[in-house]
Amino acid sequence: MFRNLLRRIAMPRRPEGKDAFGLAGEILAARYARRKLRMRVVARRVLCPNGELDLVAFDKGDLVFIEVRTRETEDFGPPELTLGKEKIAAIRRSAQWFTRTRRLGHYPMRLDVIAVVWPRDGRPQLRYHKNAHSIAPGDHTKRK
Repeated sequence: MFRNLLRRIAMPRRPEGKDAFGLAGEILAARYARRKLRMRVVARRVLCPNGELDLVAFDKGDLVFIEVRTRETEDFGPPELTLGKEKIAAIRRSAQWFTRTRRLGHYPMRLDVIAVVWPRDGRPQLRYHKNAHSIAPGDHTKRK
C-alpha cells in the first residue's frame, strides 16, 4: 500500500490539452536536467523576439539552451527529429539575443535536446541529446 502511494506521488499525472501537455514535458525535462544531469536551470519559457527558449541552464562552464520536444507516441518518428531548420534558426537567434541582453556572451554555448515520450497509459520516457545542434553564428552543421 505504501509503495503504491509513493508511486502515485512520484509519477506525475499526464495532463490533457496541448499547451498543458507541452508544459508538463518541460517541467519533467527541467527536473531531469537538475537531478540527473546536474545542471543548474536558470530560466524556463523565456520569451524572446524570435520565439521562446524552453530551458536555459549552466552545465559546468557552458551556457546550455535546452529544447524540449514532447510527444504522446513515436508513430511519426522520434520527437527529437521534429526540429526543422526554421526552428533551429529561431532557437539560435533567441539564444544569441538572450546572451547579448544578459551579457553572457563570454560563456561557451550549446543547444541540447530533451525528448519526452509520454503515452496516455504509461510513464514518460526521456532521452537526452547533448550538443544536438550548433548555435554558433554561421555554423549550421549538426554536431554529434
